[in-house]
Amino acid sequence: MIEALDVLFAAFIWWLIAAAVVLTIALYALAAVVACAWHAVTRRHTGPSWARGPLHARILARRLTRPAHGHTANITPRETS
Repeated sequence: MIEALDVLFAAFIWWLIAAAVVLTIALYALAAVVACAWHAVTRRHTGPSWARGPLHARILARRLTRPAHGHTANITPRETS
């Protein structure tokens, strides 16, 4: 009877250790997912605007094909001699 209780107690201890390992791995995985999502939401864009996706590329293409207007319309390039 005592040996059976010892075996059950040992099995319970191993089950607790295994559960702790699994929960630790799950906690680290959750922390990695949250950190990745946080960085994706709060990251600053670096690099050219056209590299941020097709919408930004379309906006840039539209801006480049339109004539200058406003205070930049009458600026002429300097002649180099």
